[in-house]
Amino acid sequence: MLGFNGLLFMLVFPFHDRGVAMDISFPLRSAFDHDFDSVSFPVEIDGKKQRCLITREALHDHFGGEDVELTEAFEANRDQIELVARAKIEQGVRENILLKTADF
Repeated sequence: MLGFNGLLFMLVFPFHDRGVAMDISFPLRSAFDHDFDSVSFPVEIDGKKQRCLITREALHDHFGGEDVELTEAFEANRDQIELVARAKIEQGVRENILLKTADF
């Protein structure tokens, strides 16, 4: 039987934070999203499809997005960008995963 502290722990720390690994994968697709002025790329979290966005500003500030097309800057730095997205997901962000300059 869980006491108050055990129940509080379960509410504060989601299931995955107690050692259960999530299945996170990034299909190799990306596209410029004009509505959000960002590059959009898909992620699957435990089989559920979600969308990640990296802002134009983040691509400019960290990956030279000014000198090349933004999707090219994204693709050239995909591994590093996906690592940051993965960290946000593991910290609890499950929807509307937005990567900004401050995330890098």
